[in-house]
Amino acid sequence: MDEERQRILKMMEDGIISLEEGERLLRAKGSEASSGPQADSKDHGEGSSSESRRSGAYRTDKKAAGSQKRKSKEDPFAMLSGFFDHALDRVKRFDLDFNFGPSVDFQHTFEHDESDIRSLDMFIQNGSLICQKWEGSTIRVACQVKAYTEESEDAARRDFIEGTDFDSRSGKLRFASRSGNYKVQAVVYVPEKSMDKMDVSTFNGDIRIDGVQTDNLYVKASNGAITVLHASAGYLAVETANGAVELKEGNIGSADVKTWNGSIHYDGSLSDIEAEALNGAITARYTSLSERSRAVLSTTTGSIKVITPREIRTEGVLRTNVGNYKCLLDNIEVKEEKSEFMQKYYQFVSNPDSTPTLRLEASAKTGAITVQDHE
Repeated sequence: MDEERQRILKMMEDGIISLEEGERLLRAKGSEASSGPQADSKDHGEGSSSESRRSGAYRTDKKAAGSQKRKSKEDPFAMLSGFFDHALDRVKRFDLDFNFGPSVDFQHTFEHDESDIRSLDMFIQNGSLICQKWEGSTIRVACQVKAYTEESEDAARRDFIEGTDFDSRSGKLRFASRSGNYKVQAVVYVPEKSMDKMDVSTFNGDIRIDGVQTDNLYVKASNGAITVLHASAGYLAVETANGAVELKEGNIGSADVKTWNGSIHYDGSLSDIEAEALNGAITARYTSLSERSRAVLSTTTGSIKVITPREIRTEGVLRTNVGNYKCLLDNIEVKEEKSEFMQKYYQFVSNPDSTPTLRLEASAKTGAITVQDHE
């Protein structure tokens, strides 16, 4: 029994099962232990039935899914099997680039005089988006297009141009390719002057932002990785349902970063960031800091690693349920420490007489938290 409890705790720590699922399994094990041999005999009698239930867990039909959910409450290990089946099914259904059959390839470039443009709104249904600065005076969108059609190249190009939004109104330039019949790899060339606002999004595809200047930058992908390099923005919002996020260098005032399935990595001198990953690790490497910087980092099944300059002051609060924490900074004053079952808490200050200051809050449900000086 102790070995099974340890195995469950290990799965929780590694992020294989959630905190709530682990608690149910532990409670179920406790109930089995108290019921004695009679319960064991009953379990052996129902083994084949339980196995049959597990094999059909989490079918796409809603009625079957609801029935399985009721069964999982009775059999926690059927619930665990269903969890893996459901996760695999979600991954399969999120492969959105499903076009096949005959296709034609061509290139097309949209261009607009940027003199009156203060904001950009860019969207691609299927493909990828790159936004980068250049020395030209116009805004240019260069598209490499794969059209899934039996038409000729000229006809496919004409249909693509007619079906793509590219227009300006009241100082806002909009580009949108909304049809799933095209896979569009677009490079948006933005003049070096600063914009008021930029919205960049894809439904299925990666996004890369490089060197742009704007007061507000919003980047969103339903299924795709997001990379922001050397950007200058007063406020940055990044969100992806399925993909990694990387922020590197640049000059960002404050940032909100979220991903459902993927890691978050930032490297530079962000003065204010809130980052959340449901299923993925968070790595924060600071090269320098403003006078007072803030980082609020949280993950459910991943780990958190923060690397700071050696000489700065760090005011930190670390929280984890079943994971571990390590604070490897020098000259630490421990303010408060708790290490209880399913709840660990560590509050500290490093280099209390130094400046600048990083205020850090890191929370991981099942993963480990590490804070250290530069490697």
